This record gives sequence, structure tokens and C-alpha cells, in this order.
Amino acid sequence: MLKRKCSGCGEKIERKFHYCPWCGKAPKAQSERTNYGMLGREDHIDGNQMASELKLPFGVGKILDSLMKQIEREIGNMDNVSQTPKGIKIKVSRGMPGQMMPRKMAPKVEAPKLPEIEVSDKEQSRRAGLPKVEAKSRIKRIGDEIIYELEVPGIKSEKDLEFSRVEGGIEVRAYTKDFSYTKVLPIRLEGLNFSTKKDKVILESRS
Repeated sequence: MLKRKCSGCGEKIERKFHYCPWCGKAPKAQSERTNYGMLGREDHIDGNQMASELKLPFGVGKILDSLMKQIEREIGNMDNVSQTPKGIKIKVSRGMPGQMMPRKMAPKVEAPKLPEIEVSDKEQSRRAGLPKVEAKSRIKRIGDEIIYELEVPGIKSEKDLEFSRVEGGIEVRAYTKDFSYTKVLPIRLEGLNFSTKKDKVILESRS
């Protein structure tokens, strides 16, 4: 009958005993398998030891030992594969492989149009021959509105005005009987309102 030494009192007991009949302590191997599973505290068991405890035929222990080592290597390889190296980012995209996701196009914003006033060929010819004078201007702010007042003696109506885009703003041309008044203003066309009143051209724009 195979015996082993009790880890508690040192007496020899049979291997089939789960507890020492002398001191009542469970054998170390049995206790560790109870608390830590079949492989014990060290998470490892010798194949020959397992074959001896399970009373398997001679030579099976070496086979079990080889299988256990192979399983440990496979588990180690799986752990290495599952880890992602530092600095590498994995991008996950939706859709079929190789399919480009459509980009949202920004809405096209059209530039505001200049005020258009119909003028006859005869009037255009007359205006082209008028001497040019820079109009005097005053500016004032009311809330978020900027108001420009241009002094244009002899101006009659809005039909005598022309507008053109220049760098940094617009150019205003006001025509009277004897002169062509011009002025470049640093304002935008968006929300521009204009009118004429008592020898003045009034332009309102939001800042």
C-alpha cells in the first residue's frame, strides 16, 4: 500500500486517505486541489505525479506531462496574439470592404448680387463724360447697423446710383447733372439697403 507523510504531524498515512487519522489535517496536495482547482497553487502538475495518483498504466505520465506543456505553450501564444502593440491604432469602418463612405458636401453659398438698375445707352454715354468727384461721407452706428451718408448735391433718385465690387468693400457711384460722385466703402452687400434724400445717399449695412 502506497503511503505518504502527513504535512501536519509527520506520520505516514495511506494515499487514499483524505484526512490524517492522527492529526485530522488534509494532505497538502488534496488541500491545494480543493482550494485552487485540479492544478493546485502553482497552476501546474507533473504528468508522472498525475498518472501515479490516478493509477494509470506505466508510460502514460510522460504523455500527460508532454500534453500539459504543449497546452501551456498554446495558451501563451494566444495571449501574445491578443495583445495589440503600443502605438498601433485599429480603425473600424462601416460598410463593405473597399467601399468609400460618402462625404457630406457643404452647401454652396452664392455671393450676393449687386443692385441692378437699367440705364439707357444714351444715359450711359452721358455718365461716362461727367467729371469725377469723390463724395464726402459721414458714418454713424445704431445698434448693430452701420449707416453711411454720402453728400451728393443734385442727386434725384436711386436710379442714379451704381455699385461695383472692389477689394475690401464696394464702390458707390452717384450721378447728377454735372458730376459723377464716387466713394469706396468697407461694407458688405449682404443686407445692404440704400436710398436718396435731400442731396444725400444713405446706405445701411449690418456689422
